[in-house]
This record gives sequence, C-alpha cells and structure tokens, in this order.
Amino acid sequence: MARFLLLTLALTGCTETRAAPTRTKADAAPAFPIEHVVVIVKENHTFDNYFGTFPGAEGTPAKSEAPDETPRDLCHSHACALAEWNGGKMDGWKKIEGDLAYAQYLERDIPNYWKYARTFTLADHFFSSMLGPSFPGHMFLLAAQAGWATGNPGVKLGFPYWGCDQSPEMAVPVEDQRACGEKNVFPCFSIPSLPDVLPVSWKFYGSNFYLLSEVWSLFDAIAPIRNGPRWDNVVYESEFEKDIREHTLPAVSWLVNQDLGDEHPSIGGVCMGENWTVRHVNMLTSTGRPPPSSSRWTTTAAGTTTSRRPSSTGATRRNRMGSAFACRSS
Repeated sequence: MARFLLLTLALTGCTETRAAPTRTKADAAPAFPIEHVVVIVKENHTFDNYFGTFPGAEGTPAKSEAPDETPRDLCHSHACALAEWNGGKMDGWKKIEGDLAYAQYLERDIPNYWKYARTFTLADHFFSSMLGPSFPGHMFLLAAQAGWATGNPGVKLGFPYWGCDQSPEMAVPVEDQRACGEKNVFPCFSIPSLPDVLPVSWKFYGSNFYLLSEVWSLFDAIAPIRNGPRWDNVVYESEFEKDIREHTLPAVSWLVNQDLGDEHPSIGGVCMGENWTVRHVNMLTSTGRPPPSSSRWTTTAAGTTTSRRPSSTGATRRNRMGSAFACRSS
C-alpha cells in the first residue's frame, strides 16, 4: 500500500512539532504513487527569507532576524525588481528597501516549515517566474504564463477582483512583443491554463477577504475559465476539508488563502500563516487514511527580500522584462 507523503504536525503556535511517521516495507510505494497534488500558495517571501540558513541548502547567512509581522510591505513592482536585480549583480535591495530586505526567519520562527523541509524535500534552486508583483505571480501558478503582464491592475470601488470582472477602464501593463516595450490592456486574458492541458480533475480552494461575494482567484483573469462552466471549480477553502472527508479531493488542487493566513508582509503574521498551512496539511491525514498525495508549497511575487543569485528565468540582455519569455530584440 502506498503511504501518504505528507507530514502530520501539531498546531502549536509556531513552537513544537510532532515527528513524521516512518515508512514500513508493507507501505512500499508503487512506481507512481501520487494521485493528488495540492499546491499551497503564500505571499511575498523568498527562499533565503525563510530557508537561507537551512543546513545543507544553498542559502545565505542571516544578517538579522525578521519580525513575525513586518512593519511594512517591501516594494516588489516590476521597476523595483529590476532595480534590485541590478543587471544581474543582485545587490539593489539595500538601496530600495534598506536593512529589512536582509532580515530572515530562523528555525525557531517557522519550525513547522523547517520540519517539512527536514523530513521531505527542500527545493533551493527554484526561482520566481518573472520579476514583478502578485498578479503575474498568481497567473504563472495557474497558467505557466502571465499573458505578458508585468504589474498589477488597478482596483475600483465596487469591482474588487483582478481580472475579467473589473470595470472596463481598468488596465494592467503587459510586455509588447512587437515594440519590445509595455502597453496597457484590460486584465482578462484568452490564454490556456493548466486545466486545459491536464486531463485530470481540479479545484481552486480560496478565500474572499472575509467580505467579498465570491472567492478571490486569478482564474478570474483567465477568460475561458471565468466565463465558462469551469468557474464552478473555484470554491471556498472550507470545501477542502469536506472533499477530503468524502474522498472527493480532485487530482490537482490549488489551496490559496488571501485573508490573514497568506503571510503577506504587513497583513498577516508568518506564525499565523504557518499555522493555517499546518492545519490544512493535517486535514489530509486526520480524516482516515487518505489516498497517496503530494503537496507543494510556493509563494508569489519577486524582489521582496534578498536572493543570492539571479533567476535562471530572470532578466537578461535580451529580456530586461524579467519574464519567463524573452523579448526578442537585435
């Protein structure tokens, strides 16, 4: 029988953890044991910010310990990200953000995340898909592209969602492939997303900022999903536990908190967000023996805190925009 691949942790206010279960011969996994993939999305932290001092990882030493709740958000617009990247020198953070950009969380601050890393796998060679903020970051997680977007769209009172539901005058900057510059377009893109290429069941489990009428999801900016029957796959995160309990969890799940559990600087504390993550991971192991599953934890936005080297998909001479696709110029 294939063993469940996630670690069960006690929810203990960022202090103590429970040891992971061990594998036995009877639980030997088949050739491909993963039946469910759960992508848990957080906000605005780099690898070094969380794991820069993790033993054996390619990180950078901590200069100071980060506070649980940062006093402000750090600039992570496309322009700031390019300035921080500084032509590949990776030394622009102090000029843009000061010493706060070099602060890091230690094991005592996020012990459960470190326990996951010690027990399973820590990917220290993963990079931001593009140099910019949350709108293109979330788009990449759903579509492996951002429609060439480099920034966030504006928001108007009464139209709180990014995407096809925004008021007609709202726009988002995108890379203009003909002029190798930028132009503004309505943030509703007719592009394929992962549900178009993965012939499996899927759901997006999200939140509504406590008061919005629908779930906040960047599938809202992908027209074939937002304007079709598959929008019904975008549901509240409370459905996650229900689907686990009833053994109806889809093959691919996005689990996204946009309330106080997203760990976004100056919004929710890192400890609160880690507890939210642990609670949802524990759901996978606390309602009977679930099918074999895998979970990936990821974060959105670039340039919020320091990273020790340029992204393999970052800006180059041929791609100053820093997106995953080069702007072709001679």
